This record gives sequence, structure tokens and C-alpha cells, in this order.
Amino acid sequence: MLTSRGRTKWGRSSLPPEIQCTPVLRRTFGFQVNVNAAATNVSGIDISGALGGICTIVNSKFQPWASTFRIREIRIWPSPSTSGFQQAVVSWALALSNQVKDDEKFQALPEGCTETRMMVSRPPRGAIASMWQAPTASSIFLLSISAGAIVHFDVEYTLSNQITAGNMTIVSGVLGQIYYLALDGPTTNIVRPIGLPTTA
Repeated sequence: MLTSRGRTKWGRSSLPPEIQCTPVLRRTFGFQVNVNAAATNVSGIDISGALGGICTIVNSKFQPWASTFRIREIRIWPSPSTSGFQQAVVSWALALSNQVKDDEKFQALPEGCTETRMMVSRPPRGAIASMWQAPTASSIFLLSISAGAIVHFDVEYTLSNQITAGNMTIVSGVLGQIYYLALDGPTTNIVRPIGLPTTA
């Protein structure tokens, strides 16, 4: 078959290949801790809200657009200590709570330190966060972290297709406005996003 652009060749008959219909993204979100957080729980719906969504009812409801997620890494820069020691601890929730080693890693900064190092925490094998999660888990990890710390949250997630996250209650929100909530959720609102519109 000849066309004005040259020769067209038709291949053998075949069915269209399978495609992934659900959008999958990976990015790092930045947060800053506004007050000392001792064993602050981060749930599945909290993480879904931190990945963004839209206000659906004025000053009342927020709908996340992430349906599932998998955490890659959390990087924390503790704030310099001015009195006492400062800390950064991530405690991961495990899928099988009885098959677990008693383990905790802790980074403390002595009083008077003005230079800090980054702490990196990745979900260990068997942790809920290492597997794809719908936003229904009541606890993904616990954060014990000092005021002023910077948190980089590296996560892979999907936009809603077959699964939809439940809506979240917020106190302040403009209808149709996009927000990114605190990593620990709008109720405690301690680990707040950097450089993104947010609310509580």
C-alpha cells in the first residue's frame, strides 16, 4: 500500500498488549516537625492524606487521591540540640507481630550540638510499609522526633482506580482546593509538609 508519506506495512493480526491502567508514581515529600513528637502514630489514611487530595465539603471533608502506597525510605535531619538531647526514631509496624526481633535504633544528639547527621530508615523485611498497602492500616510506623527536624518521605503510590481511600475530616478547607496534609494526619498535625498547600 502506497501513501503520500511512503510505504505502509501491516503486521500480522494480534490482540493489543496488556497495559497498566492504574497510574503509579514515586516521589519524595518534605516535612518539618513543628513540636516534639513522642511515639506519634502514622496510619494508612494519614499517609494517603499526605500524598494529596481535594476538599469536597467546605471546612469538613477531604478526599485523598492516592489509593495504595509502599514506603521506600524515610530520611530525617534532627534539629540541633540546645538543651538536653534530641532524637530521631522510626518504629515500623510488622505484618506478623509475633515473629519479630526486639529491636530499636536510636540517634541522639548531645546537648550543645550544632551540626547533625541524616538518619535513614527503610522498612525491614516483614514490615507492613515494605508491601503495597491500602490506606486502612491503623499503624504503619511510629515517629519519635524533635521539633524543627526535617523529614524526607520517599514513597511509591497509585492514584485511585479500583480502590478509593475514605474521606478525612478537616477543620478548615476551601471547596475544590488541593491540599497535602501532615504526615501524621490533620488531627495531630505535627509533621507538616514543606512547599505544598496544607490544612488541618
